[in-house]
Amino acid sequence: MGTAGVAAIDISDPATPQLLSLIATPGSAQALAVEGSLLAVADWDGVRAYAVDDPAAPVLAGAETGVGDRVLAVGAGGGYLYAGEWRRLYAFSADITARGPEIRLEPDQRMNVGSLDPGLSTLVMMVLHNDGAECMEVTGVSAGAPLAVSEDTPFLLPPGGLEPIEMWITPTSTGPGEATVTIQTDDPDEPAADLLVQWNQPGAGVGDPAVDFALSDEDGTTWSLVGCAGSCVLLAYFATA
Repeated sequence: MGTAGVAAIDISDPATPQLLSLIATPGSAQALAVEGSLLAVADWDGVRAYAVDDPAAPVLAGAETGVGDRVLAVGAGGGYLYAGEWRRLYAFSADITARGPEIRLEPDQRMNVGSLDPGLSTLVMMVLHNDGAECMEVTGVSAGAPLAVSEDTPFLLPPGGLEPIEMWITPTSTGPGEATVTIQTDDPDEPAADLLVQWNQPGAGVGDPAVDFALSDEDGTTWSLVGCAGSCVLLAYFATA
């Protein structure tokens, strides 16, 4: 599991396990639950349900992204999926016999494009995915000012297909700004999917110079960003002690 996705392995002969299939998930598979032919996956920022009647050919039956913060537990029973994250519990109905399109946006909820100059147009990209088992019809792509999109609709996106969406931002000031892009499709459980695009937000954005800092490690050595000039610096933040 993890970023590699989910593997189905035949262990009927424990001495010679056989890999049947590998499901690549867009997040990071943290936990699994199985009920009959239903496989539920806690996929970091969402929940995904697969029909595994044939473990060698799993089929995505449905997905919900943007489910709270870090989905780390999942359960299945009675036609429902249960997901747990840091703050809440969620319950979803699950019908693995249904087959349809499944929209996924990349990024899936929010995009911070950093600092932009007023009056200058900047091109940013998002990607529209169809993770479902049926063709998806995209019926509309719209955005709020000062964000503009140029995408001819309607169009069809085949199962497993993707479509890059170009967006142009022309800020009117140096202050913080945001606008929402809405994608309308025939996805049966999510006919409208939103992406919040932000710019000139407080703090350091992508491409902005980092603010200097100094930290001491467990050995008492003090590290500063200025002292690491010319080197690659990786900052890793963990929520566990």
